[in-house]
Amino acid sequence: MVKMRVLALGFSILWITGCNPIEVPAPYKSNLPRLDGDLNDWETTPVVLREHSITVSAQHNDEYVLMLLQSFSPQHLILALGSGFTVWFDGEGGNKRQFGLRFPGRTGLGDIPAQRNGPPDPLQLRTAFQEHLQTTSSIELVNDKGIVIQRFPRDIADGALLAPGMVDDRLICEIRIPLSGIPGFPLPLDRGEKLGVGLNLEPPNRGENREQMKGMGGPGGMGKRNGMGGHGKGVPPGGQKRPQLEKVEIWMTVLIGN
Repeated sequence: MVKMRVLALGFSILWITGCNPIEVPAPYKSNLPRLDGDLNDWETTPVVLREHSITVSAQHNDEYVLMLLQSFSPQHLILALGSGFTVWFDGEGGNKRQFGLRFPGRTGLGDIPAQRNGPPDPLQLRTAFQEHLQTTSSIELVNDKGIVIQRFPRDIADGALLAPGMVDDRLICEIRIPLSGIPGFPLPLDRGEKLGVGLNLEPPNRGENREQMKGMGGPGGMGKRNGMGGHGKGVPPGGQKRPQLEKVEIWMTVLIGN
């Protein structure tokens, strides 16, 4: 399914499965795309992380590295709405958290739109995330411990940019990071070097989950991987299945081309 939908975008693609580390070429481009949600500006071949239902594109000029992440997983959209997400950076090209840019979530599990007899309704979920985009005015610069150092207007942070969005039913994120790094967090990078980039999405913590699952079913928990477990107190007639949310952390190595 992911393959069919990616091919429908009209891109040539590079499939990556089971590779460690994941390498993403970032060729030099004198004219970088505008980060405005128009994916037609991106000419580089995306790397497809089939296992994670994500595609990644990257390129750079003399000042910045640009990346485009696209997720084809509804679970990622649920997590991004409920808890936000963080993009981590490692100037050594590995998977060590040096600093991150975080897009804050709107809510926990309790407010995620759900159908009466199934998982979250896709249309309502997209609408909820688009509304959240419109009302979220800042991103957060965080240190290696995830502690917020500073909040910036969403569209610019000392030359860095984190711009989430929606294209059709896909969660996208356009990223711009200065080759020199951000004040207080130098990289610095040059052609031929590597930048480690990690995408992290977390479910709400367990205490928050318990509070927000009240009236939605449980105990009984999530059950097996392909089943949602037993019914609990407060389950409406027919049962309301909640998504089984798991932590997502994907690291890749961006190759700064010559």
